[in-house]
Amino acid sequence: MPKPLWIVAQKSNNNIIGSELIELRTVPSTNNYAAELISQTKVQNGTVILAHEQTAGRGQREREWFSGSGTDITFSIVIFPDALAVEEQFYLSRAIVLGIRDLLVGLVGKPVYVKWPNDVYVGDKKICGILIENEISGNNVAHSIIGVGLNISFSKSDADFIHTSIEREMGLVPDRKQLLKDMIAAINKRYQELEAKRFTRLAHDHAENLYMKDQWTEFSLRGEVVKAKILDCENDGRLIVELEGGKVVSEGTGAIRQILYGTDIPN
Repeated sequence: MPKPLWIVAQKSNNNIIGSELIELRTVPSTNNYAAELISQTKVQNGTVILAHEQTAGRGQREREWFSGSGTDITFSIVIFPDALAVEEQFYLSRAIVLGIRDLLVGLVGKPVYVKWPNDVYVGDKKICGILIENEISGNNVAHSIIGVGLNISFSKSDADFIHTSIEREMGLVPDRKQLLKDMIAAINKRYQELEAKRFTRLAHDHAENLYMKDQWTEFSLRGEVVKAKILDCENDGRLIVELEGGKVVSEGTGAIRQILYGTDIPN
């Protein structure tokens, strides 16, 4: 395993996430690094693992996520939830993505959306991707590893019409340490709602900010291209859409994906 640059114990202030910060120069994947620490029982609840460079990160559906030094903030959070039932695990996803969205709304001053299942968009462009891996024990979530990749800046050659960055939206590159601190604080606020079982509020806020909700667009549904509009998400994470003709269906990530710009968006 790569050697940390340093490990910092943070003041708790009753916050779980960020209780400890492990900083790495380079690592294949912060999620894999976190999993290795868990297997060795060498990590505490709420630990954040930050990498300046990630060479073999993973996005949704096992897509690669490369993070160059200085272009992104990439980190993983290790959580050992307190009695989070298997059927409640999507509320964890809602809490994380909403926390990041809350922060970005204040930073960029533009519409910020949750794109199902775990991305954050500014307008029509992706700015952040999230990969959540839950380990189940019995009826509860034993632990969760949450990988986050936030675009900070692009070179001109990297810029495209699908993705955006903090620099592009704000016109400046913010202090990375302060931005990470602010992200952790925003996620903590939503995580406290999860711990307090404020599921109705999390579900409402998530639904209200779904990208392209109530707009007709194309989807690939079990291999067939259809027109549909997003209505909401089931509490198990499945996407609820209305098809042309009025039929309402709910499907998971293996069966449905939104088609944008003529293709699926790569991570």
